[in-house]
Amino acid sequence: MKKCLLTFFFLFLASIQAFCFEALNFNGFILDEANVISPENEIALNQVLYELQTKTKADVAVVTLKTLQGEVIEDVSLKIARENKLGDKKLNNGALILVVPNDRKARIEIGYGLEGALNDSKAGRILDEYMIPYFKEENYEEGIIKGTLVLASEIAESYGVKLSFDKPVPPEREDNSDILFIIILLLLLFMGGPGGFIFFGLPGGFRGGGSSGIRFGGGGGFGGGGASRGW
Repeated sequence: MKKCLLTFFFLFLASIQAFCFEALNFNGFILDEANVISPENEIALNQVLYELQTKTKADVAVVTLKTLQGEVIEDVSLKIARENKLGDKKLNNGALILVVPNDRKARIEIGYGLEGALNDSKAGRILDEYMIPYFKEENYEEGIIKGTLVLASEIAESYGVKLSFDKPVPPEREDNSDILFIIILLLLLFMGGPGGFIFFGLPGGFRGGGSSGIRFGGGGGFGGGGASRGW
């Protein structure tokens, strides 16, 4: 009897934890639980990811968590990607960037439909070259933005389309990181461009995740492709 009660207790705890990841409340394509992305940059990233979705039907979600709750980051990223159904329902072309600053871990999860264009090695290079150098300096925002822009660019290139910004270069090749960073954000926020961006508002037909009735594309086909890193 005691053994049965213990088993029930642990299953109950597991169900609570699973529910927490399922019930994550996205703001568009982004959920910043760790509070490392400013509101202005969150708007810019959402507009980039909306442009990508419009042109390719691919979904890229950006999630920061305060903690992994003792779970393995690969398991958590798969839960989030599958349960929020990232990517087009038929194409399964979703991707997830997951960053957990307190646990010093990050992962890029790749859906089945993108594994040809974004293999594990390429996902690892995006982390190593564009994200981890900033994370080591506790500059999580810039690392997340650079990684997201590069990932979006790679996906767009695989579909033969061009997004309305230039792909960032790795930090060791930047002549002036701060100036380049500001220029990119100003272009995204104010110049509009092919994506039909709207400053301080989401375009009509925006289909990110969230509790407001807007949703990702309904895919969710993920099999563990991608890469993880610590720092």
